[in-house]
Amino acid sequence: MGDRKARDEEFQSFMVGRWSRMMRTAFLLTGEQHAAEDLVQSTLEQVYVAWRRVGSADDPEAYVRRVMINAHARRHRRRLKEFLAPKDDSGLLRELPDTADGIARADDRGALLIALARLPARQREAVVQRPVS
Repeated sequence: MGDRKARDEEFQSFMVGRWSRMMRTAFLLTGEQHAAEDLVQSTLEQVYVAWRRVGSADDPEAYVRRVMINAHARRHRRRLKEFLAPKDDSGLLRELPDTADGIARADDRGALLIALARLPARQREAVVQRPVS
């Protein structure tokens, strides 16, 4: 029982510490706040079940990001010709800013989000996958 409790605490610590970064990645993939929240939550459900393996990976954050991107790609595999973003930019306006996020404070964030929304599905995934240094 103690081993499970320790794993649960490790998972919770990971989740709390990475939530804003996972939400940012999910938002860039989906283009909508609510869809991003759903994607992060479903990803965390998958990761929790396999936390023993995920937590012992060389880079658990990269592992989780890959799980999220794969889950998103599976949802849209049949609609490769569609854009992953909403037809209009109303979904982009609902993003809740993260005040600790330097990117959120950038002047050209709106232009970046609109440009991402215009990319085809595969190009958008490739851009979002690229880690920010």
